[in-house]
Amino acid sequence: MWNDKKQKYSEAIRNHPGVSCKKLSKYKYLLQFKGRRWYLWPRSGRYQHQTQDGGVSEVFMGELSDFYHRYLTGELQFPENFGKTWSKIDEEVLYDMIDYACTVRQIAVELKRHPVSVINKLAKYLDDDSIQNRITQDFYDVPVRELVHWGLL
Repeated sequence: MWNDKKQKYSEAIRNHPGVSCKKLSKYKYLLQFKGRRWYLWPRSGRYQHQTQDGGVSEVFMGELSDFYHRYLTGELQFPENFGKTWSKIDEEVLYDMIDYACTVRQIAVELKRHPVSVINKLAKYLDDDSIQNRITQDFYDVPVRELVHWGLL
């Protein structure tokens, strides 16, 4: 659905100083900014990063305002792996860090992810979506093993 906010940010992205924008199809654009390239589908909010060697990332979904503020203005700062799929190695590191009594915040820093992403992964692993409502920022510095012991996980 094309609303006023999407229209506003679509125009802001295309007209941002230093952005080169090429329309590839009715819905798809190629953006270039400061040596980085993205495929952008403004109507759906999907985007995909194109690497230097021509490879492409997975497709990300989000608000155009988030894309604009994160990649063009730099106002939003997210961890390097924010929004990326978890690899098997990431999962193994997560489980090892739980065994070593690490906190959600320590795990997030090590895996370059947001603490909410770590909580979401734990919720999937434990097959309990209600974890996301029980673990708040107040618990990010408590070892995950303690959270399990307290019955929060």
